[in-house]
Amino acid sequence: MKRVLYCLVTVFCLPALALAQAWPAKSIRVVVPYPPGGSTDLVPRLLQPRLSAVFGQSLVVDNRPGGDAMIGTDLVAKAAPDGYTLLFTTPATHTQVSHMRRNVPYDPIADFTPITAAVVQSSFLLVHPSLGANTFNELIEYAKKNPGKLSYGTAGTGSNFHLAGQIIRQLTGIDWVHIPYKGGAPTQQALIAGEVPVAIFSNTSATAGLKAGKIKALAVLDHKRLREWPEVPSINDFLPGFDKPGEWLGFYGPARLPDAIAGRLRTEIIAALKVPETETKLAAVGMEVFGNTPQEFAAMIRRDSELNRKLLAAAGVKPE
Repeated sequence: MKRVLYCLVTVFCLPALALAQAWPAKSIRVVVPYPPGGSTDLVPRLLQPRLSAVFGQSLVVDNRPGGDAMIGTDLVAKAAPDGYTLLFTTPATHTQVSHMRRNVPYDPIADFTPITAAVVQSSFLLVHPSLGANTFNELIEYAKKNPGKLSYGTAGTGSNFHLAGQIIRQLTGIDWVHIPYKGGAPTQQALIAGEVPVAIFSNTSATAGLKAGKIKALAVLDHKRLREWPEVPSINDFLPGFDKPGEWLGFYGPARLPDAIAGRLRTEIIAALKVPETETKLAAVGMEVFGNTPQEFAAMIRRDSELNRKLLAAAGVKPE
């Protein structure tokens, strides 16, 4: 009986072991389901030279935008689990879209192997200077005195930023109107132009406007202050119960990616992220190296997916 079990284990495990030992034997493609030039695209391109050198094979960044980022994501879901096709994406593809769209072509849990949440970023609650609110409490006071008259802009319905605004609404009791824009850049432009008095978007996108004095940050929507913006208080200083889905950017492989390949990828990705020059460049755009384990990453995805489900339902967002 033991010999039979040994033979079965050998038959099923040797091919995966041989694949892992031979990997990589050709170039590795990292699919980014967003257009080039954005913050999601930035990270794999920063890692590209070092990882190519370490693996002895080219690391190719392949931008496949479209379909609420589902096109590129689905491409990886249906790829062979051999370590040659990876995904680098935002939480939206794995914790949000399945609660907002009826016909998602992939299963965000079953069709992927989480490798690591490489970096994290935060977001700011921002105002146009003309509003006259200089603190979070002043903004809430204004909103309560003017119910339904204050609006806030975000990168779109169902985005982390929209849901953050809904959490603020629930915890403070204010009545403000959500204005969805088609992405972070249009939201930023609208706030700077005074088209919308309040906005929520990433610290990465906010940097230029803040440094130019064109917009004000009243709170960082995170549990702690940011190293680059120590003067901006955490929203938890005002709302201890505030808890929103994370803003991480992570690497995935297709389902059934061998543990040995996933483990080596995680090790080399984190080592590349922690090169001082790379950390400095990431910090300059508001990103912090994270690098959790595949198990921790999987738990994070499940937690944020459930939180998003509840928040979207509370906001009245139904799958289309």
